[in-house]
Amino acid sequence: MQQSLNGKFYQDSVFWVLIGMGPLVVFGIKFGLHDLAITSLDTPAQVLSLLLIYPVLEEVVFRGAIMDGVSKTPLAGLRIAHISGPNFFSASLFSLLHLWGQSLGWALAVFIPGLVFGFSKERWGSLKFPILLHIYYNGCFFGIMSV
Repeated sequence: MQQSLNGKFYQDSVFWVLIGMGPLVVFGIKFGLHDLAITSLDTPAQVLSLLLIYPVLEEVVFRGAIMDGVSKTPLAGLRIAHISGPNFFSASLFSLLHLWGQSLGWALAVFIPGLVFGFSKERWGSLKFPILLHIYYNGCFFGIMSV
């Protein structure tokens, strides 16, 4: 599924759909989850952690190590409604990780962004896309939730 646009991912309309989905997903979370515990961004360390460190680490682990590892197993050939087995598996683990300190609703809500990040890795063949999307989605989340 990897697309070659000679490095011009921004010419792929799918990229812009994924960008547009960020605020939509966040609005869905904001209005769908009433028991959401929101971490504040009061210090530079919190901003750095939630908008840079966590997205990079989570993408390296989930879309890098886990997704790549699962792609070497029989799950690699599995598809669930056009979602690859490795993407489904890594998004599921990503959601489960969010049970640590968050509600079940929150863990389920991050499943969709997890699939989006995995899809971007598969489509453009690089971790830079899920990392950038994750940073952007987190930025949308804290921007929208603060209003």
